[in-house]
Amino acid sequence: MRVFGIILPWCLVCLLLGALLIVSLHPGSAPSTASSPLAIGLVPPDNPKQYVEGVNWLRDRLESCLGLPVQIFTTDGPEGLVQAIRTKRVQVAFINQVGYVKASQGGRCWMGLVVVRKGASHSRAGAFVRADSQIRALSDVKGRIAVFTYPMSTSGYSFPVDALVHERLVTDSLRDCFKRVLFIPQVNVGLKALLDGQTDVYFAFDRAVETFYPDMQGKWRIIWTSDPIPNDGVAFTEDLPTGLAERIKAAVCAIRKDEWEHVFPQGNIDRYIPTHDQEYMKVRDVHERVSEIAFE
Repeated sequence: MRVFGIILPWCLVCLLLGALLIVSLHPGSAPSTASSPLAIGLVPPDNPKQYVEGVNWLRDRLESCLGLPVQIFTTDGPEGLVQAIRTKRVQVAFINQVGYVKASQGGRCWMGLVVVRKGASHSRAGAFVRADSQIRALSDVKGRIAVFTYPMSTSGYSFPVDALVHERLVTDSLRDCFKRVLFIPQVNVGLKALLDGQTDVYFAFDRAVETFYPDMQGKWRIIWTSDPIPNDGVAFTEDLPTGLAERIKAAVCAIRKDEWEHVFPQGNIDRYIPTHDQEYMKVRDVHERVSEIAFE
């Protein structure tokens, strides 16, 4: 399915960098036999240099804790992690909520850990407008230019679209509501495009402004937020031995906040804590409701 609107050129650069990282770090596909390295899947952040350093740190830390060789598999987005789980290229995945819901279909994996950010294991989706905008509520966005993060985003697509359907602004397609739809995965870039007047509303996680522009919070307003959504987490494939999964969980939970900054510099990660699949039923329900909505 093609995305209508404009995908900014830097997205192509991100995809190429992601591909280079996969090749340079991991020349072959990650095997899943008991005698092979433990294969862990990650989506790289925006800074390739920081990511390479972070991957090396995380690999070394887990190898030390587990006494096993660890291989990091990188993809350019959640869909790549979903496919890696389905094809058994990875046994553990740091994955977003919608990605987990898709990957867990058929019992292929289970969510064992959830990330805690700023003391909370839940977050919300938000709709951002400029401070001087005449848009006051979701009902005011009809006929405007909207920006989402990407179609597999939980707070930047699925929950906002579900709200638009609930408000009867969208029935079959985002074209029902918007004059134009763009996708900008980098949240800081999306907020900047909104501030510069290129778009009218941007959908992302509700703490986006304080994360990327803490000194400019008066430049934007939030006109809508969702109910709480469980954060992204760490999924384990069904064929991973239970004892090993528990050891991995313990090793990940033992990593401190300051140490996570080596892996995800802008992740705002406090720590990881245990969770279970039932926590993600809300995400599963929302994803099912919006999966047939066209965005082209």
